[in-house]
Amino acid sequence: MLITEGSVVLIPDGDYGYYYGLVCKGKDIAFFDVTSVKRLPAEKVVKHLTFLRLPVALPSMRRAEWQKIGQVELTGFHNEFAQYRHEPVGSSPILYDNATGLSTEAPEDALDGLELMSVWDAEYHIHPILRFHFHGVETPLVDMITAKLG
Repeated sequence: MLITEGSVVLIPDGDYGYYYGLVCKGKDIAFFDVTSVKRLPAEKVVKHLTFLRLPVALPSMRRAEWQKIGQVELTGFHNEFAQYRHEPVGSSPILYDNATGLSTEAPEDALDGLELMSVWDAEYHIHPILRFHFHGVETPLVDMITAKLG
């Protein structure tokens, strides 16, 4: 699978059906707020809003059999580099800028609402998050994330 900025990806999840994502500027993934039992064409998928954006490890996307189903021109915040909350062990939270790769100290209010910077695995992290969002399936991972982020 050739992942490029603007790729629309199909995320198969067995009995749970399909989820969909968009490769944004910086190659992190924004997840569309849509799920389906049957595969949807990219043209229908992109009409939905996105609800979450995370950096996902490319090898894990291949292992989880994510598939490119279309290509779109990026617009709006999908065409901007994301910023993340980074919490190195033994340190205060800092701001990670995906455009520069730099981490800088920032006031807490600048970090509010930012997703946690991590290397997210397609199967072990993303599938449980999407199962919870769309189907209410509780998992230990979701419990840990909820406890960490409040």
